[in-house]
Amino acid sequence: SQLNTLPITLESLVMNGSFSDSTAIDLLDYTNLTYFYMHSYYARNAQRRMSGGTIMPQVHTSIEQYRIYNQPYSQMCDGLIDSMNLTYLWFPWCGTTQAQGGVAITIASPAIGEFLSYGNGHNVVNMSGKTSLTTYVQQYSSAGGSSFVGNFTGCDALTELNFYGSNISGSIQTGLTGLNALT
Repeated sequence: SQLNTLPITLESLVMNGSFSDSTAIDLLDYTNLTYFYMHSYYARNAQRRMSGGTIMPQVHTSIEQYRIYNQPYSQMCDGLIDSMNLTYLWFPWCGTTQAQGGVAITIASPAIGEFLSYGNGHNVVNMSGKTSLTTYVQQYSSAGGSSFVGNFTGCDALTELNFYGSNISGSIQTGLTGLNALT
């Protein structure tokens, strides 16, 4: 309710260590919101994180950059999945395993450039045809043997593909074929 007192024309929202409850955050009416950042730390070694929740803070499909750190959300909101403008997605240590409604995570945006996930257990997201994608990181993932093969076909700008410490499967030779920009 505190968030919903903000002007509806809000374009950017940064909330570091602001809330510590299990209330669902609904920002769907903020159709101009393009940048969202919710971190648990508000000072050195001082943090305040949500105490529970299921769905990440819900945003309108106008979102371009979404950053959420160390918050307990098992499901990614539909606004992120359906946004055609999403360029940057960073969600380390949230425990995210699936999309809203309990399905596999997908990303509709052809403009996605960076996808950064640490310590989450979701599927390897199919990024095929995402020509703007430069970075895909899914570290420390308990993805249950999810295969990466075929999920990066046509990602001609992809320079970093990082599955460090993750339970990812698939043939490296087959999965990396055609990814000539990898460094």
